[in-house]
Amino acid sequence: GQCHGCPKGHYCVSGAEQPAPCPNGTYGAEPRLQSAQCSGACSKGHYCPRGSTISTQRPCEAGTFNSAEGGTNANACQPCPRGTSSVAGASECSVCAAGFFLRDLSLEPNQANCKPCSDLDGAECGWNATLRTIKMQSNHWRLSDRTLDIRKCDARPDRPPDDPTPCIGSAGATYCASGLHGPLCRVCVASYHHFD
Repeated sequence: GQCHGCPKGHYCVSGAEQPAPCPNGTYGAEPRLQSAQCSGACSKGHYCPRGSTISTQRPCEAGTFNSAEGGTNANACQPCPRGTSSVAGASECSVCAAGFFLRDLSLEPNQANCKPCSDLDGAECGWNATLRTIKMQSNHWRLSDRTLDIRKCDARPDRPPDDPTPCIGSAGATYCASGLHGPLCRVCVASYHHFD
């Protein structure tokens, strides 16, 4: 037989016939480790199964988090509280989930501060939405990306369903169809034109 150095992800005690895998929750980044502590505990936001070679061996999935070091399996990753979400490998839920938005940008996104998008008639909230990034649905308008005052903007009360609305919706501050601007998209950009 030959003598071999202890490989990464394992440790070898003196006189051992076989290398032992680093235990769950730890990792072995270097060869020739000599204790079950290996190189240390798995990083927050991750978990490390037996024999892991890096502290970020398995990231928690997006929408989950692990705030402690030494996660041993996927159960170390907890679901984010309602209204919040996370990127993969997160140690906290630091964004609003789809269907929620952060109203006050001076606050941290958390369960108390991520508000339901269903509270806003005519708005859509994607993942990590804020007051400034919510999207207006077609036929809805708001003065700016800093207001919650969303208005339905039918061109006329008797408008047939196939008559296009002047309010096209979108994210940001461009809510009007081409050639229109102003309140409820009823002001023509071109001089000497009127909205009908």
